[in-house]
Amino acid sequence: MEELKIECLSGCLSRLQVLVYSPQGSLLWEIREIPTTSWLVHFTKFRSAMELWLEWNSADDTMEVIMKRDAGLFRQSYEIFAGGSLLWTIKMAGFFGVRTWKVLDRHGEIAGQVKFANPFIVGPQNGCVVNARGEVVSEIQWSSLGIFSSHPKGRVFLFSTESGDRILSVGASLIRLCAIQQR
Repeated sequence: MEELKIECLSGCLSRLQVLVYSPQGSLLWEIREIPTTSWLVHFTKFRSAMELWLEWNSADDTMEVIMKRDAGLFRQSYEIFAGGSLLWTIKMAGFFGVRTWKVLDRHGEIAGQVKFANPFIVGPQNGCVVNARGEVVSEIQWSSLGIFSSHPKGRVFLFSTESGDRILSVGASLIRLCAIQQR
C-alpha cells in the first residue's frame, strides 16, 4: 500500500493549485488550473459548468499530465492525458452521477468505477476506485472543511501497482476536490 498526500493551496475563488506528495514526503506533482474562462465567470458558480484544464507538472520533469473537462453540467466527463496520449476518461454514471463515475480506458472500454459515499459537498468525502474485476485500486479521503476553511487536504491509499493507477486515483480525487470547491 502506498499513501499519497494531497494539499490544496488555493481558496475557492482563486485558480486551483494542488501539491501531491509521495509516501516519503517528496513532491510528486504540482497541479495548477490553466485559465479557460474570463476572470468574471471564474468568480461565479457557473464555473462548475465551464471548461476546466488542469496541468500536472512532475517534480522531476519526467512527465506532464493534462486533465481536462469540457463544458457541460449534467454529463460531465474528465479526460486524463499523459505524454500527449489519452490514458483515462472518467464520466458521470448517471444524470446527476455525483456518487458514481465510470472509468474508461484509452480505447473507450469500461475499466472500472469511481464511487463516493457522500453525495453532498459538506462533511468528509470518502471514495474508492474499483477496477473492472471489482478489486479496489485505491481509497480516497478528503477531510471535512471547517466553516472558514477552504484549503482541503486529502489522501489517496493506493493498493495497485499497475501502470496508470496512480494517475487515475489522483485524478479521481481531483474530481471530488473540484466538486467541493464548485469548480
